[in-house]
Amino acid sequence: TTSKQHRIKYTVKYMVDVTVDLETTGLAPTAAVISLGAVAWKKDAEDTPFLLNDEKKEDPFFNYYYHVDLRSLWVLGGFTFEKKTHDWWASQSQEAKNELTASDNEDMPCYPIQTVILGFFDWINSVKEVLGEKEVRLWAQGTDFDIAILRNLCSRLVYTLPVQHTHLRDHRTYIHEIGDLIYKTLEQKTVISDYMFLQKRSPYALVSDYKEKNGVVHSPVYDCKRSIYTTWQLSGMVKRLLDTSDPDAAKKIIEDIRNKVQK
Repeated sequence: TTSKQHRIKYTVKYMVDVTVDLETTGLAPTAAVISLGAVAWKKDAEDTPFLLNDEKKEDPFFNYYYHVDLRSLWVLGGFTFEKKTHDWWASQSQEAKNELTASDNEDMPCYPIQTVILGFFDWINSVKEVLGEKEVRLWAQGTDFDIAILRNLCSRLVYTLPVQHTHLRDHRTYIHEIGDLIYKTLEQKTVISDYMFLQKRSPYALVSDYKEKNGVVHSPVYDCKRSIYTTWQLSGMVKRLLDTSDPDAAKKIIEDIRNKVQK
């Protein structure tokens, strides 16, 4: 539920960003959804992309996370359960497996897919209300996975995704394209000896990974935050390179990256 405190406290000058992550039983658009996580954030924020509370900690109001009762999908029928995905999950850490199966209890109950999807849409609308925005950019990791599965569910359940198709975004494409742009700009504005340690040209070599106490890789909310943090850092790096008032921005960025690598 939205509170007056939230409505007063937060102001965002731009469209609201929301990243969604699904854990599923396959890679196809028809895959069954095991859990859904989402995080609201600010791409153009200065200090952190995450929305904070009065204690300067990430505000849980801006996270959404529920497990799905697979029986609700079984009744609907027509969903994919892939052996390759089962084998992949079998190879993951015990912490990731525990996170995936830690459900159907008082702390994390399973809900029918209809409840989880409609709850997600209601949460998006609440976030927009709290932040005083009318539109949302919906991000996911990849072009043909989370959004495709979400759209298939909307089609099956006759729901309308509360996001314009022109506002759908892909972290992976953004990260690699912006990373490539940054490398090309660094090559133009510095000498090769300055960035030889970045010869692999991976965009992830340019940034720090998101770290959270007790964070579990392949937990939907944690995976959302990792994608968000990388995207936000690269976005800020581009803004620094475009800042014509600082002719040494490229060299400073390389030095920042070098310090991260050495740590």
